[in-house]
Amino acid sequence: QDALCTLSCFGASIHLDIVDVLERDLDLQLQNSLEVARKEGFLEKFDRTIQFSHDRVQESAFNMLNSQDRRAKHSGYGFALCIHAMNGCDDSMLFTAVDQINRGDPTVILDHEHSSLVARLNLQAGKKAMGMSDYVSALSLFEHGISFLQECHWQQNYDLSLELFNCSTKCAYAVGDHEKLKCRTDEVLSFGRVFEDKLIVLYYFVSALCDASLLNEAIAKESFRSTGISIPRAYDIIHLP
Repeated sequence: QDALCTLSCFGASIHLDIVDVLERDLDLQLQNSLEVARKEGFLEKFDRTIQFSHDRVQESAFNMLNSQDRRAKHSGYGFALCIHAMNGCDDSMLFTAVDQINRGDPTVILDHEHSSLVARLNLQAGKKAMGMSDYVSALSLFEHGISFLQECHWQQNYDLSLELFNCSTKCAYAVGDHEKLKCRTDEVLSFGRVFEDKLIVLYYFVSALCDASLLNEAIAKESFRSTGISIPRAYDIIHLP
């Protein structure tokens, strides 16, 4: 039963490499119990992957855990896996570790070091998702990363904060989430230390305005005036290169 509950926290299936890490690092006894469950028809095995024989089996096992236990298990599994994810080149391990931490209990991450670690893991996973053109997943990962930053993150973790916000802005533009785009742009414009640090968010914000046929608003954007750059209000399109 405990083994099935553990497996259910990872969804419909789990790779045996992950099972090996959990057994070794968390001292869990899983392999034998999962094999018994497979023989009883609750699980199926394909090469190095074990999956539930039916969605209802996974749901039943998952529902045996209360919400507090689920979050605690997600956090524990995620942190156990993240060490291997950072030291290896297995993207699936990274995505699994980050997903487990994001599903976990945020109250277990209290200090600056751990919150920065989780934020960086989300940034790393988000970049990989973005590289696969999965901007929806990437945006979710970047936003999770931002949520784990501590209150004074612009002062304590400026470079990490700027990169997360820049990436979130790019993905928000890609998926058409203009509200998120504006929110992240405004924060970078408020906390960016130099004009060069604001260029990326300005590019995507102005691009979104142009896409919406709001070129005048884009040119007259208050953020440009705040930089000290003078842009003529009257222009002739013919004179543009």
